[in-house]
Amino acid sequence: MKKKLYGLKLLAAGGGSINDAHGRIIYPIDQWIDVPGNGAYIAVRDGLCSGGSGPILAFFECAEPTGACAPAGVICYRRVRRLSRPVPIQNFPGSLDLRGCDLKGVTLPRTIGGSLDLRGCDLKGVTLPQRLKKQTIRSAAA
Repeated sequence: MKKKLYGLKLLAAGGGSINDAHGRIIYPIDQWIDVPGNGAYIAVRDGLCSGGSGPILAFFECAEPTGACAPAGVICYRRVRRLSRPVPIQNFPGSLDLRGCDLKGVTLPRTIGGSLDLRGCDLKGVTLPQRLKKQTIRSAAA
């Protein structure tokens, strides 16, 4: 059985891609879609904000890497499925800039290798990381 591949992507308010250089892609929940061009840019190790920032932190299951050139920590995938519920990601080696994201009910990765920015986020019901390697967290209270 193949190991499932998961990653993160910031989306625009309507559930679509932030950057429309290759056409706006809408990511329906719990449906596999084929993404044209380079594929969907999914943060797997870092680079969450490399394409811009948006209010929705989406969790994806991914298949078929395209091999397209992508920012550090990002892999482009031909097939992706936006998940209705966050999956428990144990370790995210890079930084997470989640300013203003809707994090309702989200469990953030257990360990984050970089900084974590939560300014403008309502943290009720959010499970925060147990460990930040850089010990930098920014929130509304900070």
